[in-house]
Amino acid sequence: MVDSLGELAVTLSSDLYAHLRLEARRLGVPMRWLVASMVLDTFESKIASEIEAGTTSPALG
Repeated sequence: MVDSLGELAVTLSSDLYAHLRLEARRLGVPMRWLVASMVLDTFESKIASEIEAGTTSPALG
């Protein structure tokens, strides 16, 4: 059984979708990996800035 709490829906603009599709083809990796890394980078950046500011998101603790 898949735990749906670990899922995330992402909506991409048509331009970003087209760019990521071409980049995935160029790199030879699944497009979902590029999207996942983009989401992870966004979260890591937010968490790092909150740690530096001494605040935390309610969802993170």
